[in-house]
Amino acid sequence: MKASLKFAGRVWLYYLMAGVLCGIMGASGNAFGIILNIALLVGICGICLNDGGYRGEKACTLNASLEKQKKEGRPISPEAQKNTWNKLMAYRMLAMVIIPFWLLAAVNIIVNPPRPGVQAVITGEEAESRLPPPVQPIGEEAEADETPGAVTPALIINTIARLVFIPYNFTYFFLSEVQLYWLFFLYAVPFPLASCLGYLNGPKLYDKKIKDMLKGKRRKMRKIRSERKPRQQKPVV
Repeated sequence: MKASLKFAGRVWLYYLMAGVLCGIMGASGNAFGIILNIALLVGICGICLNDGGYRGEKACTLNASLEKQKKEGRPISPEAQKNTWNKLMAYRMLAMVIIPFWLLAAVNIIVNPPRPGVQAVITGEEAESRLPPPVQPIGEEAEADETPGAVTPALIINTIARLVFIPYNFTYFFLSEVQLYWLFFLYAVPFPLASCLGYLNGPKLYDKKIKDMLKGKRRKMRKIRSERKPRQQKPVV
């Protein structure tokens, strides 16, 4: 479980990096901004895939090392045994990363039922009408809290959800609330899934590494033999 949690922490770190970069770039509805955001997401998903593959290959190498120790009769550390390749570790990581996002998306839908036909991003005069009042109303003005612009727990949760899924903020301009709030569930998947697939590919990467090592060893031996000087026969007396 500890190894899966560390693995999940790496994925969260990559997701945070994507969120910061997308936040710095800012949401944009133009073609250049969309292409830049997509390229960024694909690039970081590629990093997740490579990182997962590295972890999977490293775990398979540890498997082979421990198997060799076992055949030689040497003791095996329980801590090392926990870090060997196991597909369940990848699945546990996948659940650890996705479930918190799904819980947030579910809570957002419960407290903010999406309104059909309403755009996810409100602009223009309608956006100005939804701004919260500058002063918190008190007394008889408390009824103003029920206005669409009031700061409520539901609005806070909705804001948190939009910030959490900020790597995909370029899609907010083209979706309705119904589409966006349900797509939050899908937005949680790409990063951990890429890491999971990379880890599960660990055995193939390990086999490829062994084959490459053998090929390199053969090339080295051929080079040594080709560069070896032929033995000169001694003159017969």
